[in-house]
Amino acid sequence: MDWPSRELSQCLAEWRLCTPQDLQRCRGAVCKFVRDLPSFDSVWIDVLLQNHLLTPYQARILDSSTPDRLALAGHVIQDCLEENAWRGVYRARSLEGNERRLLTVHGLHPDERVSALQSIDSTIARLRGVTHPGLAAPLRAEVGGRELIVESANVDGTPLRELLIRRGRFPAAVTGAIARSLTPILSILEERDVAHGDLRPRNVWLDDQGGLHVLNAGVLAAVMPTFRVMQELPVEVCDGMDAEVASSGRAPDARSDQYALGCLLWQLAAGRPPFPTGDAHGKIAAHRSRPITDVRELAPQTPDTLAGVIRKLTQRSPVDRYATFREMALQIGPPAKADRKLLKRFFHTFQTEAPTQTAREVVEHSRQLPSTLAAVVISSATLWLFTSPPASIRTRSENHAAVPPRPLPADSQARPIGGAAPVEEPAVIQTAGVRQPGSAIQTLPIADPTGVIVLTPGATYLAQNVRQPGPLVIRGADGGIARLIVRDTVWEAAADSVRLENVQLECHSAVRLQCRGLEIIRSVVSSGAGSATPAIEWRPQDSAAATPGTITMIDSHFPSSGLQCVSRPAMIRIANCLKTGPGAFLQIPPAGRAHQSLPVHLIHMTLRESGPLVAWTPGPRAAGQRIDVVTKACVFAPAPETPLFALAGSIAPAEWERSLSISGLESLLQGTAKLVDLVPPPGKPRGAIDTGKLDVDGLQRATIEFFGDDVQDVASNGLKSTDAQFLVDNPPGINIEKVARRLTSH
Repeated sequence: MDWPSRELSQCLAEWRLCTPQDLQRCRGAVCKFVRDLPSFDSVWIDVLLQNHLLTPYQARILDSSTPDRLALAGHVIQDCLEENAWRGVYRARSLEGNERRLLTVHGLHPDERVSALQSIDSTIARLRGVTHPGLAAPLRAEVGGRELIVESANVDGTPLRELLIRRGRFPAAVTGAIARSLTPILSILEERDVAHGDLRPRNVWLDDQGGLHVLNAGVLAAVMPTFRVMQELPVEVCDGMDAEVASSGRAPDARSDQYALGCLLWQLAAGRPPFPTGDAHGKIAAHRSRPITDVRELAPQTPDTLAGVIRKLTQRSPVDRYATFREMALQIGPPAKADRKLLKRFFHTFQTEAPTQTAREVVEHSRQLPSTLAAVVISSATLWLFTSPPASIRTRSENHAAVPPRPLPADSQARPIGGAAPVEEPAVIQTAGVRQPGSAIQTLPIADPTGVIVLTPGATYLAQNVRQPGPLVIRGADGGIARLIVRDTVWEAAADSVRLENVQLECHSAVRLQCRGLEIIRSVVSSGAGSATPAIEWRPQDSAAATPGTITMIDSHFPSSGLQCVSRPAMIRIANCLKTGPGAFLQIPPAGRAHQSLPVHLIHMTLRESGPLVAWTPGPRAAGQRIDVVTKACVFAPAPETPLFALAGSIAPAEWERSLSISGLESLLQGTAKLVDLVPPPGKPRGAIDTGKLDVDGLQRATIEFFGDDVQDVASNGLKSTDAQFLVDNPPGINIEKVARRLTSH
């Protein structure tokens, strides 16, 4: 078993993420996980995560191509609280001690670095000495090449925006308590001549003790002295933007903070912003041209006092608002101990499955149903309960497509990959995962609450679209292979991660998987009867993310074409996989940005009478966009006249060799096979390509003999003999005992 790489070990030590003793304690778990496979860094990272030595965010970044992003402004990031094109908010620990801070990172134009730093330094100086626990004041700031990093005190809590999304509008009593609790904090900012400038639900947090915290005071004004709508600007910033600030270029002040507070309270009481238009320009135009309606039109239970305060705060003219926040406090009252207790109870209602506080409030303000009507409702509900079919045999599911599956056409018969005679399949019986007598195909079952779909070994299922908010696992039970057919229409599955395990996936139509991580474990994946069309099309969940995702394939057989990447993943790992038949195993597009190299690690893989291992298209600037292929104990015997690496195009672009490097250890290439060649479009001539400058090391050309002639039979693809010399204990190529076998019938 290998220890973590030098780069990973250095990161873990320098950032004090774990100690050598921690690694020693985790060694047993790593050995149990990898067995006779190499212990990639990703395995160590997974084990450290399971032992709570790393946070999920740290594990994701360490497993990416840019692990240095964890170190920021003298801190190591622990968790990501917000990350988008506008800003990132992170909880971090000092590299020199254990003090925790919040780090807010804003992108900057290079010409604005000096003014932004001067502005935020002025805010820090004015708030120095403030000790109010509800104000997470900025403590320090620094400017990088294109970003402003603001350090503030750590806050444990949940943004009001998240609570709004989870439960909808707040009870009127809770909204009033929030108004009274925020007024003293905003009074402090006003007295120190600091405008918050970005008061919205995302920047106000509630903790489990009922305390409110205001974050990022003065930061928006520092990065944007004159407000303007930008592409990166979140639309929600405009939900409480004073029209005077947005249209006249005036700097934010206490009166504009009053307007923002009024919009925030209006949103909490009503459950949506005052102007729910989706466009930022539309929101600004609405604030400029229309008055905000009385909140009681949407939330009639709002007390008159609170509604009057919100109405005065949201007056279009600043002179019609309160003179100061202290004047507002005189009308709404000071915060009381009862407010904190109420907010604490309200926070803990989010630990339950239903908003108990909101439910009680609605009951108190609604009239009771007549007893006779109540009896009818109860009787109807009882009748429905005993007569409706069980949920397990309903024809639709929440995570499946809305359109029920269509019966398979009589003339659309499945031909096994090996070329056997077609097998007649009865029409689909539209039941969710219930096998009916005489039926050959079942619909895909519903995922359980953890996102797992368990299939019966030997059974055949028809794929249906799946959208899962978390991970999605489709697994054959008890280690047996289940057959999943993609017919007629495209199969789409979207989730945070997708894992196919013990599945024979037959793709007679396109398969599109959108996820951050893709795992194919002990499965058989094919695209029709020997088709060269890619079986699976993979795209990341967020194509703009710095870490687009990883792809892992283990103990699997690809009897035809393999995987097409719509954009480049962060890494591809292949272990003990067999690729046979036409089509490329991996199709890789140009890199989406500069300096985006792609590591491709392969161990004990066999490619026989197949299309290319990798077909790729280099970007216009090959430097920094290299595919780094590392092979260990692999056997490559592509089909005649087929290169191991196929470069798309009829003419090799300049410096193409900088887009690929090949490093082999105990890996064999059939003596007559081409290493790299051009693959021109149909009808175009193939030009010459010079591989003299290609970075290749450790790949041995050899005579290769396999056990059998049937390339679609896994047992025939073991290495029988070779004239090459190798030192590994196990011979190169697949372990035929572990690779998944195709089902011979259904």
